[in-house]
Amino acid sequence: MKNLTSIIYLSLFLGMTMSLNAQQKDWAKFSRYAEANKEVTVSPKVVFMGNSITE
Repeated sequence: MKNLTSIIYLSLFLGMTMSLNAQQKDWAKFSRYAEANKEVTVSPKVVFMGNSITE
């Protein structure tokens, strides 16, 4: 029973560290638009949403 508890805690710990690592990466490549966002001075009135297919 003690081994099972240890395995459960270990798997939870590994899962949490893997998800934290994934959050720190720019997997959506938002940094690609950082320079263009700095150039925008007027507050946007419309927000266009899309994905890589519609880009």
